[in-house]
Amino acid sequence: MDLIGIKIKGKDKAVDCIKILRKFSEMSVGEIKEKIQSGDFVFECSYTDGGGLAPGISFSREFFGGEIEGEIFEHGRLTDIDFLENLLNTYKEIDEENYD
Repeated sequence: MDLIGIKIKGKDKAVDCIKILRKFSEMSVGEIKEKIQSGDFVFECSYTDGGGLAPGISFSREFFGGEIEGEIFEHGRLTDIDFLENLLNTYKEIDEENYD
């Protein structure tokens, strides 16, 4: 599966991360802490369609809107929120063209 993954850069903001992640994920607090400590993705979503990508963008906006530093990966490569938003807009344009 083609995924967008988000990692936390610093481990000192774990409590803030957990508060936000609990809104978007059903992971337990322990699972979230473990992912942060081990440097794993704390959030993943599909980027092959808008339905999977939209929650990732919403999460990223809230997550990176504060003092939390992290990194967004697309297919194993470092990327940014602008890439995700452009990709979502492309999906919307394709959908609109298909329905015209």
